[in-house]
Amino acid sequence: MTTALARPSLAFLIVLGGLAAIGPFAIDIYLPALPAMTADLHTNASGVQATLTASIIGMALGQLVLGPLSDAYGRRAPLLVCVVVYTVASLACMVAPNLVVLIALRAVQAVAAAGGMVIGRAAVRDIAAGPAMARILSMLLLVVGVSPALAPLVGAELLPITHWRGLFGMIAALGVVLLCACLRWLPETLPPARRRSGGVAGSLRQYRRLLTDPDFLGYAVTAGFTFAAMFAYISGSAFVLQQGYGLSPRMFGVVLGINAFGMLLVSQVSVRLSRRVPLGTLLASATFVGLAGAVGSALAVLADLGLPLLLFGLFLLISSVGGILPHSMALAMNRYPDIAGSASALMGVGQFVIGGILAPVTGVGARSHPGVAMTIIILVCMIVATGAAAIVTRALPRSDHAAPAVGSARVR
Repeated sequence: MTTALARPSLAFLIVLGGLAAIGPFAIDIYLPALPAMTADLHTNASGVQATLTASIIGMALGQLVLGPLSDAYGRRAPLLVCVVVYTVASLACMVAPNLVVLIALRAVQAVAAAGGMVIGRAAVRDIAAGPAMARILSMLLLVVGVSPALAPLVGAELLPITHWRGLFGMIAALGVVLLCACLRWLPETLPPARRRSGGVAGSLRQYRRLLTDPDFLGYAVTAGFTFAAMFAYISGSAFVLQQGYGLSPRMFGVVLGINAFGMLLVSQVSVRLSRRVPLGTLLASATFVGLAGAVGSALAVLADLGLPLLLFGLFLLISSVGGILPHSMALAMNRYPDIAGSASALMGVGQFVIGGILAPVTGVGARSHPGVAMTIIILVCMIVATGAAAIVTRALPRSDHAAPAVGSARVR
């Protein structure tokens, strides 16, 4: 099946959602097992969190390479290779003998997972633009949002009957299922006539073109620091909520699921609002909601106002992600239909580099000062994201916030 789609089928969207979700799923499914992994691998919280850092950095580097690669060779073939590598690396993680090997394998797994994320977004840009693209990205976020909602619950339920290594077996099995789905329902969305090549020099030129566009950078900073705030929550909350506030692995999974539901709800409300409200307005509003959640979480911890306020603040923060990420990506990628893979890569790489750098410090002091490092990092990230969104959406004409690119398909 190699013909580009004029209108995406439900199966196609689910496959793209699965490709985007395999990376986050591989992270979230073993979050409840982090404390147990710390003891089993004879390390500390920062050591185990280094496996998360390896994943994030691997996803960042993978996007830088695979985005331009998909512009030159199409979307389908690179995606199939990535799914195969992801599945094999997941199996290898099952039998990793020590922390160092596990970190290396997680990096390989993440590079492969990056293909699903960056090339999937580029495929969306191949068939849609503007608000139509934002709606599809929000729909994909619905599929992706199921991943963090289900993964920790699945992990928490499996831990009593299996070792943490068994969780990687589950990840590998899902990789096999996704490979079969790709072979059946994933078409080629970038025909040969629209492909761009030029090797390393061509890729560098494309990235220079993107990096010298202040509007693109504004959206990239907004998305990057929002993702960093979310990842600070993902990587630090297991230690903060379980060790600091005494939640059981099962209750921790429930909290993650509720927050993921909030993200799904906001993403779907945004889909409907994007038909009437400019994307820039929706983006700016969502960042202010996220900032309010970050302030509430920080106050709950620093002023010792209790667990309920902390959980509510985190709920607002994660819910806002459902409005921030799809809109910032749509507004940025709408400007570059000819190099969608490179634009998708650069949008993604900032998210994962910042998140990977911050991940090891979010669990610092989780027992003696639960949540301090995590909530401060979240607050700083959301201040930067909100400021960037306010600047870029205020500077652009209203038409740039809402209109699709000329000649691009509209997908309803």
